Amino acid sequence: VHGEASVCGLRIPKGAWTPFAVETTAQLTEVHAPSSHPEVMQVHVVILDRLAGHILGKNGARIQQTAVSAGCPVWMTTRDGAVRRRIVIVGNYKQCKLAQEIVHEQITSAQNEDWRDSETEVYLLIRAEAAGVVTGKQGYVLDRIRKHSGARIELLRQEIEGQRPCLVAGTLPSVLRAQRLVFHLVSCVPVTQSLDRSSSLQGSASGAATD
Repeated sequence: VHGEASVCGLRIPKGAWTPFAVETTAQLTEVHAPSSHPEVMQVHVVILDRLAGHILGKNGARIQQTAVSAGCPVWMTTRDGAVRRRIVIVGNYKQCKLAQEIVHEQITSAQNEDWRDSETEVYLLIRAEAAGVVTGKQGYVLDRIRKHSGARIELLRQEIEGQRPCLVAGTLPSVLRAQRLVFHLVSCVPVTQSLDRSSSLQGSASGAATD
């Protein structure tokens, strides 16, 4: 099949897709298996450990409120002595976007920075069967997403729980623009692997995604 398809305003050639990724690996823990709903993804927002309290709030009340406001599961990885921790968000694009905006405002407020200029770094967990669609032939699609969004993007070759980590960094608006395109591309690829639909985490995320 030849010609072009429009994905969120980005012109992408139709045709065969082949993987194109970097060899870098990421030390990611607390990664959950993908949802049985193709529009639901997992986002890991990287933060400094010293800022964890501003995100969690007293007895975790603030991060619980963030999850309620976004309408999807949001939690923080456990402290392991590292300088960085991650905020894990599971939901559709709209839910993940809102959760990231809330968290970003909390981080920049704690550091007395302008949220529009402050950079953020996240990992998108892309189902392995959808990775080729995101990269495109010889990395063409990934390069177009970089140029369209203004974000720095690298899809890693490693696989965790049937997913490939995609590092996205830049200002929050640029990172969210990149995520919007990636979420759309991944949602167009059917889930092929057998998943446990009884999982409470996936159930709450997919249930919220249909609202």
